[in-house]
Amino acid sequence: MLDQETIAWAAGRGISQRTLERVGAASGITGFPGLGSVSCIALPYWRGAQIVNIKYRALAAKAFKQYQGGEQRFYNLDAALGADTVYIVEGEMDALSLIEAGFNAVISIPGGADHNLDYVDAAWAEGLAKTKLFVLAGDNDPPGRRCMERLAAKIGPARCATIAWPDKDANDFLVRYNAAELKWHVNHPTPWPIVGLLAMSQISEPPEIETWNTDFHEWGGRIKFARSMVSIVTGQPGHGKTSLFAQIWHGILAHYELVGCFGSFETRPKPQYRRILRQCQFRTNESLLTETQLQQADKWIEEHTRWLAHPTQQPTLEWALDAAEAAVIRDKAAVVQLDPWNRLIPGRGQYERETDYVSRSLDRCLDFAKGLNCHVQIIAHPAKGDFQSRKHYPSLEDISGSKHWDNKADQGLVVWREKLFDGDKRRTDAEIIQLKARYQELGYPCRLPVNLNLMTGCFEAVTKIPVDTNEK
Repeated sequence: MLDQETIAWAAGRGISQRTLERVGAASGITGFPGLGSVSCIALPYWRGAQIVNIKYRALAAKAFKQYQGGEQRFYNLDAALGADTVYIVEGEMDALSLIEAGFNAVISIPGGADHNLDYVDAAWAEGLAKTKLFVLAGDNDPPGRRCMERLAAKIGPARCATIAWPDKDANDFLVRYNAAELKWHVNHPTPWPIVGLLAMSQISEPPEIETWNTDFHEWGGRIKFARSMVSIVTGQPGHGKTSLFAQIWHGILAHYELVGCFGSFETRPKPQYRRILRQCQFRTNESLLTETQLQQADKWIEEHTRWLAHPTQQPTLEWALDAAEAAVIRDKAAVVQLDPWNRLIPGRGQYERETDYVSRSLDRCLDFAKGLNCHVQIIAHPAKGDFQSRKHYPSLEDISGSKHWDNKADQGLVVWREKLFDGDKRRTDAEIIQLKARYQELGYPCRLPVNLNLMTGCFEAVTKIPVDTNEK
């Protein structure tokens, strides 16, 4: 039976007598710790026509107790079995609030937010497993959110949605607004967040890719480089990979006032690489530079480059990246080049396949580039040596070890010379071929002719650029 005190108390919480009678609520007097015997509302837990538990709520204070030995079962579970959508709240008064707003398949947890979830398994066996969607609408406080997270993990987040309360819970919302507003709010849940699954609007805008143009202006921006990227360069030994890219990076470092860190494991920093950079600085053969020009060039080299030199000539990838990290952090290096890959000592596990080692190593380089916001370039020789006879440039797949060279690179480039000699005459023409550019900001696949000027020791772009069918 319901007395007027209970009816009036429930009305103050936005719950009508009709809703109380619908769930079989009754008035009573029972003892609560610290309160003694006081008036309360009794809310029965039903299984069919049988009461299997009772929750008591004091009217004068926020105090609860259950019937001793009562079954731990979702409150109002019978009404939810067979429903496509079920709403789960944290307390009986929240369940009554949703029922007041016109929802029927509403259940609440039987105990506190941190209790075990055995009652979920029992409800599952009774048929709750057939429900397609669970709307989790627990209290907006740390224990409530923690409880709903545990329920979502147990049910499966793909089958869950959530309600965000502006106050603490559904009953607070009903009291502050009204049943119609509560119904609208509950009818607009949001999907339960799943780590890594986002709508386009939820994805934050990435920073704009800031690219570096080369000083080969005739290329029209067909090839560019950028931070947080990994480029792979291949080509036959002697085709000019090191020299051409030394010139490309010199131009970028000089124009953008950057520092580069170079692991030159075949071309010695002194005197060979220094000669290339000196010639790039003045576009003049080193033998023709004045003493003042040499000093100026060397000053530039000192300020804009750092060098990886292993003390025993046994560099590994891990050693190179550890040393390069210091250059990036301490000297603000924006570019790290490893030339060539084939001279690094492999750090393969005893039973690790080469393709797995290459994949792991490239992942390490990608993480390095993104984590330290720098460009990493790897120069690697192709595995096979029959390209001269085939008259065709190698691809990234021709690098020893794995197709991952092609799959994982942000950019892939080839330096190619069809012939080194015409009879006894030295050929100076070459091509730089961009095979892959993951992002359009980096350019696109293209073939660009260059020529080595023997008077200056520098490459020059051939003014006539062939028509590129991929040009945009």
